[in-house]
Amino acid sequence: MNGFRILQEFTVILEDRPGAVADMLDALTGRGINILGIVGHAEEENPSTGSVADVLEPREGLVRFTVDEVHETATLLENGDFRFFQGPILAIPLMNHPGAAAVVARILAEAQINVLYMYGGGAANEGYMFLRVSNPDQASDVLHAGLTAESDAQT
Repeated sequence: MNGFRILQEFTVILEDRPGAVADMLDALTGRGINILGIVGHAEEENPSTGSVADVLEPREGLVRFTVDEVHETATLLENGDFRFFQGPILAIPLMNHPGAAAVVARILAEAQINVLYMYGGGAANEGYMFLRVSNPDQASDVLHAGLTAESDAQT
């Protein structure tokens, strides 16, 4: 896989009930929107952690995802009265083998870039690592240089 990019990630706050995620995903599917990566969770309690969990009410959860149609997704969520926000996330293609994610994390650590959260998605041999970081533009620059050097060293 070659190249990585900064994408828009959507974070949708949903009621923590059976079918809430299915309803949102059905709406996306109905518009032909493809999800590239997705992760979600619900909080049983609303801890004061200084994180996004502070915006959740009891019995709410959140779903974070990236899509192939950003404008269409934002319009759908706005018109559907979903509570959501969006922001940048790095999408890094990786081969599926031990140590691939560790290389990315080490490059960011050495550049003093904090990883706020991450998730992945893909197939048997390759996939994407999605990272929310403290400085997406700087992370993009250092990862481009660092992963190119790593690739050159392996060949």
